[in-house]
Amino acid sequence: MLRYWKIALLIFLVAGSALLATRSLSRQATGGEIANQIDVLATLVEQTGARIVDGEIQYFAALNSSFQPMAKLERLLLAVAEALQITAGTVEKGAGETYRVIDLTGRSQEGYSTHIVVQSNPGDKEAGISPQTYLLVVVSDASPAVLKAASVDFAGRLEPYAAGGRLSCYLTGYLAGKRSDSEMARLAQSALQAVEAEPVEEFILEELVSYTAYTPRLSAAVTEGGAPFNVNLAVHYDNFLEKTVVWAGFPLIHDPY
Repeated sequence: MLRYWKIALLIFLVAGSALLATRSLSRQATGGEIANQIDVLATLVEQTGARIVDGEIQYFAALNSSFQPMAKLERLLLAVAEALQITAGTVEKGAGETYRVIDLTGRSQEGYSTHIVVQSNPGDKEAGISPQTYLLVVVSDASPAVLKAASVDFAGRLEPYAAGGRLSCYLTGYLAGKRSDSEMARLAQSALQAVEAEPVEEFILEELVSYTAYTPRLSAAVTEGGAPFNVNLAVHYDNFLEKTVVWAGFPLIHDPY
């Protein structure tokens, strides 16, 4: 049961990243700019009073419009792992009528926790959906400093295998206890002001507030459909954790909340 749950999660991650890839970034960020993005996101989270507990850098690329055999997916996975100097890790595979997926979770020579996913889908002719193969690479750590170090030449190492991929990042923080909806909104608005971010869109539900915003501190932005934005900030009370969770992402939060 655990194995099938994990495969389902991988498919969700790739599908979520595919949604992000449809957004039009003004241009790809360099490693140095990703480091600056992480600094801005850290300011957003810490300005609310939250303690940073997790973070990720993601590289997502749509590779081609074909349903690839598992052997070819595995060759690509191993080539990417070699490029990122993954010294140890476990490879897992899964397949069904609507997907083939192979993934590796390991640690790079520099010590970065890295997850590589290659997935291929056959598409659906009747629905007008073309076959597609994707690559998703995630570096994760609780330390913004570690993520900044990992961002150096991260995209450059992947470009030969997955040209035109998109870099994104996010941080997660925890606040002890529960905040009211109005308190969560005030925390989020104060954090956005700290990085000169102007809200573009506000989304409020019970125990959740979310803002997309634009800050001139970041050089890249999403420009498709409406006003440009380059940060996403959300605050949510988690009943299971009994904590208030703060997420900050560029250009969007790519973790479900």
